[in-house]
Amino acid sequence: MKWFLNLRTSVKLAIGFGLSVFLTSLLGFLALLSSAEMNRIQQSIASDSLPGAVVSGKIGACINNMRTRVMRVVLSSNKEVVEKAIQAYDKALKEGQDLLTQYEPTAVTDKDKRLLSRSQKRF
Repeated sequence: MKWFLNLRTSVKLAIGFGLSVFLTSLLGFLALLSSAEMNRIQQSIASDSLPGAVVSGKIGACINNMRTRVMRVVLSSNKEVVEKAIQAYDKALKEGQDLLTQYEPTAVTDKDKRLLSRSQKRF
């Protein structure tokens, strides 16, 4: 360690600042790599998962709408209300089938594809 103490002050400063610049550059490079990875993950979420989640929520709302219409048919004794509920049910059924068709391109994993196939058979 005596050799370092014997160096001139300008050399010590150059070594210190050089080491600082090297470590800062290394940190910047690693941050850039991490940023690129986060951008890739964000793009994956935005293009694959998010549209499917939106359509999935709409499918859930459509199913709830259909359940409401079925309950109105079952509980109502008014023929006009029953007919309107059946028409609304048919409309919701068509909408649900269209939504399942929209969801199809977003089904990426095998599990998603199996569940989609099962849902299309039951809809």
